[in-house]
Amino acid sequence: MKDNRLYLIAAFAVIALLVASGCSRITGQTVLDTAADKTQVQTKQDSGASETQTVACSRDLDCGKPLIGETYCFQGNSLTPQNIPKCEYPGTINSKCTIEQEDKMVLCNREKETCKSGACVLIATLPCVDTDGGKDEHEAGMVTDGLGKEYVDTCMDDDRFVYERYCSHGRFGEGLTEEIWCEGKCSNGKCVSR
Repeated sequence: MKDNRLYLIAAFAVIALLVASGCSRITGQTVLDTAADKTQVQTKQDSGASETQTVACSRDLDCGKPLIGETYCFQGNSLTPQNIPKCEYPGTINSKCTIEQEDKMVLCNREKETCKSGACVLIATLPCVDTDGGKDEHEAGMVTDGLGKEYVDTCMDDDRFVYERYCSHGRFGEGLTEEIWCEGKCSNGKCVSR
């Protein structure tokens, strides 16, 4: 029993010496501190001899800076391509640098926003042109809205109704349609008397 205690005390002393000397064990490899960017690792060969090998990386930062691409619109949302360097098996002789694609997407609020030039913008802030000046069923007109869509005032249902097009926010926003009944009749996109 006394021999077991001595053995345990000796084992703890060896561990304490290793910790105090700054060495760490990684699966049979001793990491040696170097002033260079790359860490040196000393490994034991089957023959009993030691060999020093270079470690490619010890952390993600050793593999370089992230590569950020130009933001663009994708399916109505804002997308920024990103390639992020990663260190696999850090601090070992098997370590290697890889690149992971981690694109960043910002979802635009489809009810209020659209994507333009890679950014979500409020539709209400986009310029909109209505050639008849707004809701005027007695004047034929055309709307070119902030989303680039064009709408033309048109007659429907046996020339009894006009589909009057207008901008949602005066001179801004998206093109909207209101069905208006004509007292006389509809002709060429406007209400006229019979």
